[in-house]
Amino acid sequence: MNNTEFVIEQNKDVYLFSTEVENLMINEFFTSANGDYVKVYLLGLMRAKHGIVEDRSKTANVLGITPDEIDAAWDYWESVGVIRRDYMPDDSYRVVFLSQISRFYGNKKSRSSGSESEEQDSRLVNLDLKHLYDTYESASGRSIPSSDARKIADTIGTFGVSPEVYAYAIKYSSDNGHNDVRYINKVAINWHKEGCNTEADVKALLDKDAKRRYLYGRIFKEIGFNRQWNSGDCEMMDRWFDKFGYNIEEVLEAVKLTAGKREPSLRYVDAVLENKYRKAGGIEPSYKANNQNGAQGPGPAGGKSTQAEKARNTNSEGSVNVSKRVLEEYYKYLREKAIHDQKEKQQKLETEMPVMQKFASIEADIKEKLLAGLGSIGKEKRTELLQRQKELIEQKKEFLAVNGYPEDYLEVKYKCPICKDHGIMDDGMRCSCVKERADEAYRWNKDRQTK
Repeated sequence: MNNTEFVIEQNKDVYLFSTEVENLMINEFFTSANGDYVKVYLLGLMRAKHGIVEDRSKTANVLGITPDEIDAAWDYWESVGVIRRDYMPDDSYRVVFLSQISRFYGNKKSRSSGSESEEQDSRLVNLDLKHLYDTYESASGRSIPSSDARKIADTIGTFGVSPEVYAYAIKYSSDNGHNDVRYINKVAINWHKEGCNTEADVKALLDKDAKRRYLYGRIFKEIGFNRQWNSGDCEMMDRWFDKFGYNIEEVLEAVKLTAGKREPSLRYVDAVLENKYRKAGGIEPSYKANNQNGAQGPGPAGGKSTQAEKARNTNSEGSVNVSKRVLEEYYKYLREKAIHDQKEKQQKLETEMPVMQKFASIEADIKEKLLAGLGSIGKEKRTELLQRQKELIEQKKEFLAVNGYPEDYLEVKYKCPICKDHGIMDDGMRCSCVKERADEAYRWNKDRQTK
C-alpha cells in the first residue's frame, strides 16, 4: 500500500497562528471606528478562534485601557451589528462574532428559514444608520455609545425622520455647540414635524426662520422696544403674517398707530390688525355682525356684489383679496373632497368586483410592513416589498382596463394636479392655480358664512 498522508505541524503557541479578518469588515467598519475599539475587536476575534476566555482586567492592561472601555467597545460593535452578546446569569457575557459576508451576500433562502437565521436577518446592518453613527462621531469627536446609537435608531424608526434630515441635524447642532443626542433628536423631530424630508427642505425652513427674525426686528425697532422678543411675542407676530396674511408694510402701518402712546404694545397692534382682518371678510365669530346690512357674496346662493364691494375686495392683479387662512382652508377642503371621492369610487368597485377587496388587502399589508419596519428591516427585504407594491399597482391597472375603467380611475383626482391642491409646488414656489383658487375661496367663504 503506497498511500501518503499529509499533515501540517500544529503550533502550540496561539501567537504563532494567523487570524483572518473579512475585507468587508475592514472597509465598512474599521475605517470609521475608534482605534481602541478596533484593537478590542481584533484581540477578541483572535481569542474566539482558539476558544480563549478573556480576563478583562488582563486584557485592559495589555491594551492600555480600562475594563469599562472594553465594555464600551463591545457596546459599539453590537450597536453596528457585527457582534452579538449572550448574557450569563452572573452578568458576564459571551461575544459572538457575526459574518458580514454571509449577511450581505449569503443565500436568501437560508436566511429566511429558522429562528436563528431570522434573528441574524433582523440584525442586518442598516447602512443609513451606520452613516449617521459615522456622521455623529465625526461631528462630536468621540465614539458613539450604544445607548445613543439606539436613540438615533428609535428616532428614525419611530418618528419617521429621514436619515438625510437627521444627518443635517447632527451637523447643525454640532455647529451650534450641541452634541447631545437628546438635543439632536429634538431638532430632527421638529424639522420632521414641519414637513422636512431632505436637507434642502431644512435649509428652506431655516431661511424662512431667518427672514421671520428679520421681520421681528423691524417691528420691534419701529415700536421702540429695546428688549429681545419672547415666544409669546413671536406667536402673536406670526399670526399677523400666517393667519391674517399681512405683509411687513401693512404691519408697520398698524405699528405707526402706536406713535405717541405712553406705553406702546404689541397687543394694541394685534387688535388693529385683527379688526382690519375681520372687516375684510376673515373667518371670525363676528363676521355676520359686521355684515348686518345684508350684503352677500357672488356665489350661487348669494346676490351680485356691488361695485364698491368688488373694488374693495379685488387687488391690482384682478384677483379677489382673500386672507391666507381662508385660502388654506379652501385648499384643505379641496384635498379632503378629492380623497373622499376616491374612497367612494374604491368602495363602489369593491362592492361590484370582490377581487378589488383582495387588491386593497394586499396593498394595505405591504404598506403596514414597510411602515412597521422603518429603520429595522434589511435593505433587501425593503426592496422586495417595494417591488411587490409596484407589481400590485400594475396588476390593478390592467384589471381596471380589462373591465372598461381608465388606468388612473382609483387615483385621487386633485383640482390642480401640479400642486395637488396645496398651492405650493415641490420646489417651494407658489403654484399658478393660486389666483383662480383665491377667487373660488372668496365665494366659498361667503357661501358658508350665509348658511
